[in-house]
Formats: sequence, C-alpha cells, structure tokens
Amino acid sequence: MKILIVLAHPEEKSFNAAMFNTAVRTLEKEGHEVKTTDLYKENYQPVSGKENFTQLKNADYFKQQNEELFALEHSTFTPDIVSEQEKIEWCDMMIWQFPLYWFSAPAILKGWIDKVFTMGKFYDNGKIFDNGFSVGKKAMLSVTAGGPEKIIQRTNTVI
Repeated sequence: MKILIVLAHPEEKSFNAAMFNTAVRTLEKEGHEVKTTDLYKENYQPVSGKENFTQLKNADYFKQQNEELFALEHSTFTPDIVSEQEKIEWCDMMIWQFPLYWFSAPAILKGWIDKVFTMGKFYDNGKIFDNGFSVGKKAMLSVTAGGPEKIIQRTNTVI
C-alpha cells in the first residue's frame, strides 16, 4: 500500500514525532511505500491566498475557488502545492499525526488543508468524500491530547 503521513507538531522529540517515526519505520518494514510531510520541519507556510498561484485569472478581485479552477486548467499552482497534491494523488491511505489544539487541528495543518485540497481537484459541486476524487482511498487521524482527564473524557462524548 502507498501511504502518506503528515505530521503537524513543532517538537522533534515529542510523542507525536515518536508516533510519526514509528509509523514510518513499521509501515516500511511491513513492505508499504511511505511518503511524508513534516509541516514544521519543512517550514510550511499555511496562509492561503494569492500567493498560492504563479498567475491569477483576475488580479483585480481575488476569489479563491475561481483561481483554483484556473490554476488547475493552466498549471499555475505554486510548486509546494503541486508537490503535496501529487503525494495525495499517489497514496492509497493518508494518515494525519497531530496534537489536539483547542479541540481542533493545529493551524499549520488547517492551512495545509486549505491550500492543498483545491476546488476542481479534490472536490467540486457535490463531489466530495465517497463520491469525489478520492474514491477508494483511506484516511486516518492519529490525534494526541493532553490535559486533565475529566476534560478529555468530556470531549470523547458522542453528541
């Protein structure tokens, strides 16, 4: 299986990094092909905007989705976005390794999602998830959380 693992933690000695490194070693040992993205190590710039593109369709009025469709047709995404999109297209399974920050993913991971999962390529007019561009792919969230036990227990409650 082809597996992409994305790490979103700033500390190389953290539990998250240990889980990431263990997963890479174990999966490769079991014969899987593994590619990685370490967002902090790569100094990933998470802010999405005009800088996502090498050329704009409309420089006078920025509309992200229109620019994403234009970029898909004219190959005007920046190289960092193209590289991450190619990894996603390549993989059969994607694993995101991150700590829970304020009951959400770290901003750097959210920014990666905003920039890489573009209109027309990974979703479009009702095509998303099981009927979208990633049909047959698997995804896993590997999330760590810290804090008082009573708070964590409360967040595990299904609503």
